[in-house]
Amino acid sequence: MKFSPRLKTLMLHCVFPIFIGAGIYTFFRKKSILLFDWYESLGFLDLILSIRYFFNSQENIYSNFFTQSFPDGLWVYAFTYCLLIIWQGRPNSILYSITPLIIALISELGQYLSFVSGTYDKLDVITYIASNLIAITIFKFSNYEI
Repeated sequence: MKFSPRLKTLMLHCVFPIFIGAGIYTFFRKKSILLFDWYESLGFLDLILSIRYFFNSQENIYSNFFTQSFPDGLWVYAFTYCLLIIWQGRPNSILYSITPLIIALISELGQYLSFVSGTYDKLDVITYIASNLIAITIFKFSNYEI
């Protein structure tokens, strides 16, 4: 089966990073995060917990860059790249591409001010900015015809 360049680009830069981030959350974060509520609502929770046990039988919960900041950076990257694809060739497309960064930074500010649940982390802020810039740079220098 041959896939169009547009579909390949969407999968590689928009869908794949979200799945990787969700996988990290699923297998290495606490079961109290919102993602597990979604799994339960969709009727997948038992299956997900079985797969989680297969990959992480000790139920180890990790707290480091890979499990905390990196998945959020993947989200910012994917959202940014998706917006770049949508707004490609239009005026101010780069301006629209900072929307994910602004959302992420507002969320982090909300955590800092205790308006949003979570823990403020400077590394998250750096990760958001880097992810946004990486997506813009890769998009700008890619030869994708979308």
